[in-house]
Amino acid sequence: VKKKRLVSLYDFENREKIFPIDGRIKFGLLTVSGTGRPCPQAEFAFFLHHTVQLRDSERRFTLSADDFALFNPNTRTCPIFRSRRDMEIARKMYRHSGIFWKEPRAVEAELNPWGIMFMQMFNMTSDSGHFRTYEWLVCEGWQLRDNVFVRGKERYFPLYEAKLFNQYDHRFATFDGVSDADIKNGNARSMTSKEKKDPWTVVIPRYWVPEEEVSKRLDRRETDRTTDNQSLNILAQLARDSLAARSRERRKDRYALYNSSLGFEQFRYDKRGTVVNQIAPLPVVRPVDWFQVFRNITNATNERSMITDIIPRSAVGHSAPLIDYCVKNQAVASILISANMNSLPLDWATRFSVGGVNMSFFIVKQLPILRPETYLDEVFKGINYAELVIPRVLELTYTARDLEGFARNLGYDGAPFPWDERRRHHLKCELDAIYAHMYQLERTELEWILDAPSPSLSFPTLKRNEIKKFGEFRTQRYVLQAYDQLESNEIPHLGNQPC
Repeated sequence: VKKKRLVSLYDFENREKIFPIDGRIKFGLLTVSGTGRPCPQAEFAFFLHHTVQLRDSERRFTLSADDFALFNPNTRTCPIFRSRRDMEIARKMYRHSGIFWKEPRAVEAELNPWGIMFMQMFNMTSDSGHFRTYEWLVCEGWQLRDNVFVRGKERYFPLYEAKLFNQYDHRFATFDGVSDADIKNGNARSMTSKEKKDPWTVVIPRYWVPEEEVSKRLDRRETDRTTDNQSLNILAQLARDSLAARSRERRKDRYALYNSSLGFEQFRYDKRGTVVNQIAPLPVVRPVDWFQVFRNITNATNERSMITDIIPRSAVGHSAPLIDYCVKNQAVASILISANMNSLPLDWATRFSVGGVNMSFFIVKQLPILRPETYLDEVFKGINYAELVIPRVLELTYTARDLEGFARNLGYDGAPFPWDERRRHHLKCELDAIYAHMYQLERTELEWILDAPSPSLSFPTLKRNEIKKFGEFRTQRYVLQAYDQLESNEIPHLGNQPC
């Protein structure tokens, strides 16, 4: 590509048995030119089943060296688009946003507007010598306080694995109440809505790790917390201002949570059903009470490919790398990145970079993440994007008291928000519409992202699951409705929609 010698690359799946071998085997047709006949753009087509499909112009698209530098400036690899329309919409998104973290290259400077870095805390194999089970700790005289084991001034932190969280849900799954065989095999169970409605409920892991080992990992981070970013400073103040009113509304509920008349129990229990203590705050942990993590095991055909979340301070397995921020105002950076990564437009764009089952660092670095200053743009007079995004994401994220530190960092000191499945779906769809607006997508482009025709793939698993549950692709309808509200200069609000 750099030497302009690539003419075309056509990718085929052997599903129609062009060759008498396994149908999953892929092959390609590659055409290159001589040095005397440069080709400024190369033609590509992917996921073909027969050469006759090359006659369809919508299956073919061209990319130049500049396009490779746009989509993947760090690796200069080729994104895998299924159609010309996919490429055109993705290119529009990348041109508007740039990428998450552009590495220095020759004369090109590094560009890391969010000041991010990645970290893997504990390898589930090589670090397993530090892991302890529930039975071992109890036998050694440790007591379980919520999901932290305590003995005197010593503590064992829960070990979070990727399977235990989901988008805006740090209590997605637990090992509480599962069989010993399931614990051994790593089979957690999904937490119920009833459990999540109790803001005191916590995730029970299968392993715990000494606090000092967690601290050692965190101390190895070469972070400079003095790095300043003017846009993030403004956004942090906007967050405090926009959340002040909600804090006043819900501040009294923060203390009401201690009242059993609300239906919350006055005692906490360990996973064996034994009363271990009366309601009391977790031991204060400083300097960071929370982390942002993402799942590094994924697939382009999953219901969602990019999954990130905010979790309480804990030990974290390698399947959930941390996203750290070398800037002031980390909480506002984290909540905005979490919202962007969990949005449907970003998830759709991610699928063109995921070729296997790993969400590797080099993939995440090259995702089309919007820059901080984009959130300061006005949606309509007097309202900017940050004011629409931050309150919604906080409500989705802060549903339990173990994330109180995160809420306080943002400037919110009210009670955790109630777990309401209907409202949460509405908020997520509103955010999807807001991000479509932020990427400057037209309605037809958003329609394509939500449900593109074959051979393109949008969210077939999500669509199939919702049709089975609701009789329709409800997310599609809600997102488009919220988008239309934005286009009409209305704040998106789906509050009157059915569950």
